[in-house]
Amino acid sequence: MFDGSLTFQSTRQFWTAADAYQDPTNIQQQNGAQYAPLQPVASGYPVNVALNARWMTRFGGQYRMPYGVSLSAVGDIRQGYPILNTMNIASRPMGAGSVAVLIAPPGTQRFNTLKSLDIRINRSFSFNEKYRLEPSLDIFNLFNSNTIMGQQPNQNSSNANYIGYVLSPRIARAGIRFMF
Repeated sequence: MFDGSLTFQSTRQFWTAADAYQDPTNIQQQNGAQYAPLQPVASGYPVNVALNARWMTRFGGQYRMPYGVSLSAVGDIRQGYPILNTMNIASRPMGAGSVAVLIAPPGTQRFNTLKSLDIRINRSFSFNEKYRLEPSLDIFNLFNSNTIMGQQPNQNSSNANYIGYVLSPRIARAGIRFMF
């Protein structure tokens, strides 16, 4: 058994009228660029909340081997999300609040391509045709990819480019399922 998908997309934002926004600070960088707004989170620095990958693929399959053993896999490959490097301007004229000024248009700088493969091996044992026991082993991120998923975008802070999010490491999970 095998299935897969491939997606191509482009979500852009356009600011064509002056009454479409209140603060013109980042309009020049955002107009016509990939949609990737910044939003502050508990960590105190803005993060990209629109996880915008223009292409992605997912594939999976399962193979039944001899003696009832099943081997399955799921792979994900997608373009890296935009890196939205900013300069924080704390004080602005006329009492305007602080603002994160984009250094480059969203989508021009991106994290590395994410590549991840998860596998599962399992076998079912039947008892009295009523009960089934199924031990399994799952391994997530089989090749232990360490793709950066997010970092401190504020370039004039003491922790500029601090890596805050990385793809989870290789994890193995053993399980037993009892069905009746």
